[in-house]
Amino acid sequence: MHAPNRFRRLFLAAAITACGFTPALAQEYPLAPIQIICPSAPGGGSDKLARLFAKELEKLAGQPVVVLNRVGAGALLGTRAALTAKPDGYTLLLHASSAIVGNAFTVREASYDPAKDLVPIATLSQVGFALVVNASSPAKSVADLSALLKQKKGAGFYASSNNAMAVASELYKQAAGVDAARVNYKATTEAILGLASDPNIDFSFTDMTLAVSQARGGRVKILAVTPERRVAIEPGIPTMAEAGIPNYQYATFFGVWAPKETPRPIAQKLSQWFQQIANREDIKAALIKDGFDPLPGSGEQLSRLVEEDSRRWRDFVKSGKVDVN
Repeated sequence: MHAPNRFRRLFLAAAITACGFTPALAQEYPLAPIQIICPSAPGGGSDKLARLFAKELEKLAGQPVVVLNRVGAGALLGTRAALTAKPDGYTLLLHASSAIVGNAFTVREASYDPAKDLVPIATLSQVGFALVVNASSPAKSVADLSALLKQKKGAGFYASSNNAMAVASELYKQAAGVDAARVNYKATTEAILGLASDPNIDFSFTDMTLAVSQARGGRVKILAVTPERRVAIEPGIPTMAEAGIPNYQYATFFGVWAPKETPRPIAQKLSQWFQQIANREDIKAALIKDGFDPLPGSGEQLSRLVEEDSRRWRDFVKSGKVDVN
């Protein structure tokens, strides 16, 4: 006589804890709730993304999926929690590359390699930056801004609150052959409000959601966007390349990772589920509404993006253009 199904599942869950995954046990996954660590506060971009995908993942996994906000140290606390979690498929990390990859190169105490110490599961979306100027700025285009900065001969300024904003700014300066000093703010909203209220601040690069809200409020003007293609939330705004800065492309992508040594069959199953969700038209529409550009992709695609982003951060750290704390 066979044991009731619930006792069989309890036995398998105990076996996982004691012995780790086997191919047979992998087929049974998941047997318990899954938690998604989100290193941003409730209501933030990553949190919205995590809760959207958690809700849909529950339906595919047949288990509760809980979003755990581990906030602090510029996303380092949440990342560490994922790095040290048991690699059994029940703890995942969802956040932006600017933090997961950027911290590895700009925070001395981070002590991890994003390409080796995390298992890439899937790409979900990307968010471009917007090049914005004060609403009263005479610059009506990227060409106008570049000409204005050249006239200032190094006396220009840009607002920044983090290294991702600084990288976008330094890429522009480098490509356009202009110079401007970085003015630091504690938060992104403070940086944009500083730009909007101080005519001495010439420009800033900020995330699209914030840029659009400030532009619609009449406080800033958006001159261009940084991704390779125009963004869905404001398709009428040109890319940096279209605006006269050739080969300029910069965006932060959002992905899902698992702890190192998570069994491959489990990682593959999770990857298939996340891709299935991310490719749905209703999910894409929800992402666009929240200011994201859909970017459904496999773990292999996420791995390639991490490698590319790592090279970029490594180069900027060597150049001294971003802070290392």
